[in-house]
Amino acid sequence: MCNCSRKQDQVARAHISLPWYIVNNFLNSIQLAQDKKGGKPVFFAEIMVVLNDKYPSIPIKDTNKALAVAMSLIREDWVYVDEMGYYMSITR
Repeated sequence: MCNCSRKQDQVARAHISLPWYIVNNFLNSIQLAQDKKGGKPVFFAEIMVVLNDKYPSIPIKDTNKALAVAMSLIREDWVYVDEMGYYMSITR
């Protein structure tokens, strides 16, 4: 897993502000999906399945909104991704 390399003086900031519960539930969904795979990084669709099963009240039902959340978390360095961005992980 690798993270985007940044200059030391560059600050990571998301372009959209997200409510804390969406961020927490999305990160928890990544963790649960990773646990199902034995700690390995997970594909985005696996995260969506867990998110919709575990948190049906979260207003993220389509992939466009979920990708916006994922890209925001990546930009803020909350998750790690591979070089192509296919797999996500909350651990290195």
